[in-house]
Amino acid sequence: DASYNLGLVYARGDSKIAPNLERAAHWWQQAAIHGDAVAQFNLGMMYARGEGVKQNIETAINWWQLSASQGFEGAKKVLDQLAVTTR
Repeated sequence: DASYNLGLVYARGDSKIAPNLERAAHWWQQAAIHGDAVAQFNLGMMYARGEGVKQNIETAINWWQLSASQGFEGAKKVLDQLAVTTR
């Protein structure tokens, strides 16, 4: 998906573009809204850390839940870890 790839370019930067986490979040949100499980996971990480977006753990969990519901293992692991630490 082009939106996911643009998010990746902005998150990492390259020889022509400096890293820009706000732009990365924007493009990953576009991909996440369209059902990209990896973008949903990445966006969740950004919200959890407050990178490129205002930190919001509830929003992070919502994105991870969407990602996990599609079978993305990284999201499942994060949610499992949160379940252990909140008991």
